[in-house]
Amino acid sequence: MNHIRLHFITAGLLFLLLSCNKEQFCQIPPELPTTPTKVDPVTVRGFYNSQSCRTYFDARLLPTGLLLHDDTTEPEDCDSESLPFHIQPFIFPLNDTIYRGLRITGPYPFRKVGFKLFTATHPEFHRKATFLYTYAVPGKYVLQVFFPEADWQDLLSTDEQLEFSFQVIPEKNMAPTFTILQGYYEMEEDRLYLTENADEQAASYTIHANNPELQFQLIDPPLGVGSVYVLRIRSIYTLPTEDFVIWTENNTCNTLQNWDLQLIPAVGYHVMEVALDPPFMNCLKREQEAFQFRIALFK
Repeated sequence: MNHIRLHFITAGLLFLLLSCNKEQFCQIPPELPTTPTKVDPVTVRGFYNSQSCRTYFDARLLPTGLLLHDDTTEPEDCDSESLPFHIQPFIFPLNDTIYRGLRITGPYPFRKVGFKLFTATHPEFHRKATFLYTYAVPGKYVLQVFFPEADWQDLLSTDEQLEFSFQVIPEKNMAPTFTILQGYYEMEEDRLYLTENADEQAASYTIHANNPELQFQLIDPPLGVGSVYVLRIRSIYTLPTEDFVIWTENNTCNTLQNWDLQLIPAVGYHVMEVALDPPFMNCLKREQEAFQFRIALFK
């Protein structure tokens, strides 16, 4: 009986294959594209001691890179390689104001939503933040928060241990973008004009050098032979040196152009210093002309 049943099944399949023609759909339908799985944010909590540098996160990273909640982890030094995230305090001079804060780096993108920083005496201290940034740098992600120095000192005078919580997306779906900014700098006004699109007018919008994303500061030379002007550029973003250039539309001043470029070590941000020869700068001042620039950012 089994041989007879098998014979009928085989004959039926053969009949179906032979009966297919061009008007009939006889192929296996293609697989439908899978819908991307939504990745929910993960909330990480912990504390940072500003004096001892002891740091705690209620999370750990597996060797595979997977982030797990684990409230059994022990506090470690803030520079320990085994920490899933790293915290670094910083000082940022912005014009005549000093800002302080924390720079948190880790393997996954941070969200601005849900960030908190507090102590028992300052339960809502994060609301005093002047700036809060989340961005990518080569190989890691950053959350950076800025507070006025007076508020920061008041916080540390009442408690050395800072409690925090933040959210990350446990999926490496964000990479730093390479952006070229072009514009000009008015020395007399101490004002920066720039655009992210070289085809647009450079004065499409204005930055008054009052935020940590890009700050220009022109420092006059001290008295003495051979002294140079220094253009100091600060940014929380990485500043590649390869694409930086300064020029002017005034041919007379352009022939005097001479400058040197170097990166200066800093904690929590990047500094580029451009040494400009006095003949070039004096020509620009005499002609009342701004110098133009192009600069690249990883952000």
